[in-house]
Amino acid sequence: MKKITKAFLGFLPVITFTPALVSCSKVEEIKYTLINAIKADVLKLISNVEEFFGDVPDQDVVKLKNDIKELLTSLRNERISKEKNLTEFLDQAKAKFKKLVNDFVTIRSKQIELVQTYFVKYYDFSKWVLNNLIDPKYNSLVNKIKNYFDTNEFNYTWENEKIEQEINNFNTFIISIKQEKGQIDNATNAR
Repeated sequence: MKKITKAFLGFLPVITFTPALVSCSKVEEIKYTLINAIKADVLKLISNVEEFFGDVPDQDVVKLKNDIKELLTSLRNERISKEKNLTEFLDQAKAKFKKLVNDFVTIRSKQIELVQTYFVKYYDFSKWVLNNLIDPKYNSLVNKIKNYFDTNEFNYTWENEKIEQEINNFNTFIISIKQEKGQIDNATNAR
């Protein structure tokens, strides 16, 4: 009987501790299930980015809107567990969202620089036209300039590549007008 009592007392901590372990793992499982359910509800609540952005034709904004939708979907599908806790999840989500916004800001900053470059060229060219094309002998050039601006409308909401292309076209046009002015001047001086 002593041996049975000793064995029973020896196994007593194991017998009482094992159910506690099982119940702790269940508590952990329930905890992560609740956290994931709350996370899913919060992400579902903020996932309607259409309301925030509205119907904007700007392609960069549309891309940002789609990227945010995609990010929210991927975050909704991620599970929080012991291996990937809530803090890690939030840090990764914050980093991904920050990258999206930074990329958008970089594109917009570049766009602002390009638009500014175009309008500086436009202003400088306007001053040059007013100072150099006053004489009636330059009427053909004035008509070409008028025609250029009637047919080439600049839109600051274009994508950066299109704005760069328009700046290059405008530079080419300015050079050709200045060359034609030089030819008219040479022809007039030769008489």
